[in-house]
Amino acid sequence: MNTIIIIDRQFGSGGLEIARRIAEKRGIPCFDRELIERAAVDRGLTKEQIENQDERPGSGIIFGLIADTMYTRPLEEEVFLAEREAIRKIARESKDGCVIVGRCADIALSRHTNLVSIFIHASEAFRMERVRSGKAGGEDGINYRSWSDEKLLELLKKKDKERWSYYDSHAQRRWGQAKNYDFTINSAFLVIEGSVKHILALIDDFEQEGEDRKEVP
Repeated sequence: MNTIIIIDRQFGSGGLEIARRIAEKRGIPCFDRELIERAAVDRGLTKEQIENQDERPGSGIIFGLIADTMYTRPLEEEVFLAEREAIRKIARESKDGCVIVGRCADIALSRHTNLVSIFIHASEAFRMERVRSGKAGGEDGINYRSWSDEKLLELLKKKDKERWSYYDSHAQRRWGQAKNYDFTINSAFLVIEGSVKHILALIDDFEQEGEDRKEVP
């Protein structure tokens, strides 16, 4: 079944690691930063332009030319459109399903019937420990081992604020609010492997229900 699994996450919650493990166990691709290169190529932007605005509220302006008329568009908006197009293209090309991390993918694919959206959250203590130990999925490649709890807490709040600002501005609904997702999971409670196990079971049930619906006359 061509199920598209969307994983959104708090920074440091292990969402990226969970997404990669789910993809590995199901034998399907996982798209995170891979979206950046695809979006850049398809939209004619540089990789640096995409990276600088990826899942962040925007502040730049991009210039273009349409029918000999100059136009300006916020760079953040151009990046959002580029990533949305890349996400939709990935979904169209997917034969066996895939996992997509963040980037308002649930909004881009809102009309996709075989879609499951999941939000990963965790306690601040769990997230700080993962970030400090380098287990936070390698999201930014920075070494946080020497950071104090206060500084790490500020980082968590900053990263989460960037994500909810980005999501809320494009989705017109609240990032991380349970009612906006099919399933939310506390990775601190189940830890990473337990979270993966429960999500895989959820997907299996979802796909079985889909097969059962097809059999109803």
